[in-house]
Amino acid sequence: MKTVTKSFLRYLPRRLSLSLLQLVGVACGVAAVVGMTLSAQAALKSFTNTIEFLRGRTTHSIQRPVGAMEEEFLSQLGQDRALEWFSPVIDRRLRLENGESVHLLGMDPFLDRTIRPEISRVEFLTKERSDPESLFSFLTDERAILIDTHLKKALPSGSPPILKTEKGPLYIKGSFPNPSGEPLILMDIGHAQKLYHLYGYVDRVDLILSDESDFRSRWGKGFLIQSSRQKRETFSGM
Repeated sequence: MKTVTKSFLRYLPRRLSLSLLQLVGVACGVAAVVGMTLSAQAALKSFTNTIEFLRGRTTHSIQRPVGAMEEEFLSQLGQDRALEWFSPVIDRRLRLENGESVHLLGMDPFLDRTIRPEISRVEFLTKERSDPESLFSFLTDERAILIDTHLKKALPSGSPPILKTEKGPLYIKGSFPNPSGEPLILMDIGHAQKLYHLYGYVDRVDLILSDESDFRSRWGKGFLIQSSRQKRETFSGM
């Protein structure tokens, strides 16, 4: 080992520029690996924060193992004795005109406010209208959306309240606080079903359960039931 070290040290003065270049190459390689690792960790943290924010007070979720879930089960689900509250959602990605992909959540504003109360703190753009009138506009305009404050700040100053997407223009009615780092769009669930051609289907139903085992005994077959704890453990493992 000493012989190798001595040979390397004698080699350095004769090939100084090449040696420096090799050292710079190694340093750049290490920096690139560290940078990619930190970037991946930051992205995962942002994604996890988004999931936690969207989870809200949800204790569990139910969906089909593959594909969307039939809407016809909602009435039966709502009468289950182990259920305290539920909210059906459409959970999709939407590509903007500039190529950026954002998270779109289709939800029922009346059911969802118990699950995700933070989202209900909406600041409507139209000051001339009362909040009930603005909410009515959000519910009746099939291309109406609410955007989070991060996405609102990213829009050009003074631009019209229109978000251009691959599915056509969407009309911004207001904004809401979003503590996670990922841009988020909210839409009435019926309008989201139409936007994605999911008539009669939802992606999942978020639940607040009082008795998990009792609920699973009736809904475990043919459905995927996940607890919020299971989801957290999945992301922790990543």
